[in-house]
Amino acid sequence: MSQHIARLVFRGLPAALALVSACELVVDTRGRCQADSDCATTEQCQELRCVPRISPADASVTPDSGQPSTVLAFVTAAQTVAAGACSAVVTVENRDSNGAAVAAPSEKSVNLAAQPYAGFTFFSDAACSAATGSIALVAGNSRISFWFIAETAGTTTLTVSGTGFSAATQDETITAGAPAKLAFATAPQTLVAGTCSAPIEVQLQDAFGNPTSATVDTLIYLSSTSAGGAFFIDENCLNAASNATAAMGAGSVTTYYDDSVPGSPTLLALASGLQSGTQTATVTPAGAKLAFTTPARSIAAGVCSAVLTVQAQDATSSPFDLQEAARVTLNTTSATGLFFSDASCATMIADVIIDAGGNQASFYYRDRTVGTPTITVSTGGLTSATQQQTIGTAAAARLVIVSPPRTVTAGQCSAAVTLQSQDPSGNAANVTSAKTVALTSTSSAGLFFTDAGCNSSVTTIVATAPNAIRFQRPQREPVIRQELARPVRWPSRWT
Repeated sequence: MSQHIARLVFRGLPAALALVSACELVVDTRGRCQADSDCATTEQCQELRCVPRISPADASVTPDSGQPSTVLAFVTAAQTVAAGACSAVVTVENRDSNGAAVAAPSEKSVNLAAQPYAGFTFFSDAACSAATGSIALVAGNSRISFWFIAETAGTTTLTVSGTGFSAATQDETITAGAPAKLAFATAPQTLVAGTCSAPIEVQLQDAFGNPTSATVDTLIYLSSTSAGGAFFIDENCLNAASNATAAMGAGSVTTYYDDSVPGSPTLLALASGLQSGTQTATVTPAGAKLAFTTPARSIAAGVCSAVLTVQAQDATSSPFDLQEAARVTLNTTSATGLFFSDASCATMIADVIIDAGGNQASFYYRDRTVGTPTITVSTGGLTSATQQQTIGTAAAARLVIVSPPRTVTAGQCSAAVTLQSQDPSGNAANVTSAKTVALTSTSSAGLFFTDAGCNSSVTTIVATAPNAIRFQRPQREPVIRQELARPVRWPSRWT
């Protein structure tokens, strides 16, 4: 029986046909439509198929296929916003790979992030009153909008992301606001009574602590709680000045301070209409210094020292308690010297802290090089101190060939070969008792001799205590090659 295939066309309505038997056809019309009335109330008829209804504002967008291939893109341009101010609207659109807007088939959440995030807040309203961390992309829409407030001046990168979207970023510029307060921009100083300070910078800042510029000439008054304190306009503290002017457009003024009374005075900066700024200085007595209270140490190379303690003292060498904590810098003249905070020399440090109200700090020292390194301790406002340590050799632990590699003609006597006993740090170290050194070669024809003429052959040499091992090993080989400074550890070479 022959078969006939018929193509059926329903006017205005495409049909899915399935051949059930030779004479039966089934038409699948699910999700098909001719008018909006054929679809659910939340859908509309588009190209004879029911799809989510699109709002008038997004009438030009293409329905989302449901595939996670859409990308988020910023529609609005990058903004420049003053710190603390509510931004203009930020609009983000869901697009396909061709850049066309794509409506979401169902509600999706878009996450909002900022870097740096400190002092940054997203909002869902133009008044910046409803904080949020995400915005819902409503079904049938392709766009979301949000606003933000940033408190830190600089560049902030916004990132929008979500499941099924490729993320997008945009850089916003945050500018400092109007001057709102004064602040000391330089770190607190420690100075000796009667000496001029390093430069002190008083800075204009906005309400969030961002450096800003004066909008008009601003007169700044300077004072101290110390009866012996005064401010100056020069680095030698010769010309006193109790005020300084920040000209319009300037962001700070520079001053210098001197005090004849030891203590911890509070420095104060005042200006009309601005919040005042304060800072505590430390004034030490004239002649105040650092001093070692522990004796110089004699230690073996590579060994951790006993504790070393440094103390703040006045001119009479009496302990002097600091009003403010002081960081004491540690230095050594040895390239291999290191400082540690613990007795096992496990935690390396570069400085120690003398706490406020205290007068001393301690540390430990280790060095791999034999010698007499000098340790220097220093901090601002106190005369530095030095102390010389003695580093000796540790016990001999290995043999090293210290002469250069030799190349000789077959049958000729080599130049002298010298061995040296060393401690674990590589310093020459004497043996404590007689040691027999076995001599071997990979050449079956190689021989060792004790004389430059290669007349008295040997297989061992004895190193006698307390001398360091330094002897000659003339060799007669076709070609002699040896490796420089190749360690030989006991007991493999000692008998």
